[in-house]
Amino acid sequence: MSSTDRREAFERAWKASSGSAKMDRYRRQGFMAIASDDPELADVADRLSAGGRAQLELHIDEPSSADHEVRAGVLGAFMSRATRAVNELTKAQLGRDRWRQGLRVLAPALGSVQITFVEPPPRDSTGGQLGVGHVPAPEAEAMRQLTALLILAEADDEALDATVYRLRGPARRAVRLMSETVVDASWTVEGELRLLHRDPVRFAITTEGVSRLARASKETEDEPVRADLAGQVDGWTWSTSSMRFLPDSGRAFDVAVPPELEDLAARANAGRERVHVRLSGVRVHPAGDSATVRTSYWLDALEVDAQLDTGL
Repeated sequence: MSSTDRREAFERAWKASSGSAKMDRYRRQGFMAIASDDPELADVADRLSAGGRAQLELHIDEPSSADHEVRAGVLGAFMSRATRAVNELTKAQLGRDRWRQGLRVLAPALGSVQITFVEPPPRDSTGGQLGVGHVPAPEAEAMRQLTALLILAEADDEALDATVYRLRGPARRAVRLMSETVVDASWTVEGELRLLHRDPVRFAITTEGVSRLARASKETEDEPVRADLAGQVDGWTWSTSSMRFLPDSGRAFDVAVPPELEDLAARANAGRERVHVRLSGVRVHPAGDSATVRTSYWLDALEVDAQLDTGL
């Protein structure tokens, strides 16, 4: 079969419909995989995956970074400025003062657009491999905190307000702006957090969930509260850095746990021991809704009461 015949046969197979949109999507994912190993078909697959629309494909190499990595902030600035450049060139071509930006980003395969953030490499790394005793960069914990916020927001967890309240002003604003971007675009986001020596944390957040995060990051009508309680740790969730606390009287509620107290909370949960906790928190009065009050706590201290037996 000639090169032209192969390309035409590939295109006919791509465009053929099984009658099921879902099955067609899976079939085309298979075609993309085949084309990725066949340079002769790769350009055909790229053109078909974009529906025949014009494409500008760029391969960026940053000499100061490891293979397949670039700095996220620089890439973000480049994406924004390249989009603006295309928009300005479009306006100049049409002789217009205004033109709505319509440029898109195409995923490397059929499906969602994938972005992978990775912590900066340690200065003493060799060949991109982490040495023994590697201490994660601060960005690793920051990505974990961001993941926790997304999970808490999607679950409408009562620990969300306390977690947001403890953020510094610039961090809270950055989280709000990121959330509002997702809301404005009506995106759904699925992801996975991968940390050294930890099981992967998979999560998904809807527009409704990220809207909660945007609101929580924006609300300022806060009233600090404190509590000293006795009871049991009735659950620990590493992915959200939160514990379920069951007081001696009253209902159980979720408590945000700072990194330095996580091991203590996890041990108390595993031991099923009676504990005393000191909590700080925030009572949130959403703007324009005086009838609604939400109270959210974080853990300041936890002590095991070794003298009392829970009977478990």
